[in-house]
Amino acid sequence: MPLSDGSAMRLTIAKYYTPNGSMIQREPKTGKGGIEPDVEIKLSKDEELKLYEGMQEIYYPDKSKEKNKKEINDKAIEKAMEVFKMMEVIKERV
Repeated sequence: MPLSDGSAMRLTIAKYYTPNGSMIQREPKTGKGGIEPDVEIKLSKDEELKLYEGMQEIYYPDKSKEKNKKEINDKAIEKAMEVFKMMEVIKERV
């Protein structure tokens, strides 16, 4: 695709599929596709705000402030760790 300044841009499109053949992108016409989580984690507005504030501090640290490392409570990571621990227990019993 030629641009006005003489350069060019190549536009590519692809669809991505999971190993079981499910398309990752949701088709606008059919509404099919997309990824649904196996375990849904609901956050309150306050929990969402704290999570985003913590991420802001990590990605955009304020150099003028003294560095204080805050613990970020991420419910999704906590739930994932819980699921992995349960899977390990099940493996041991089989």
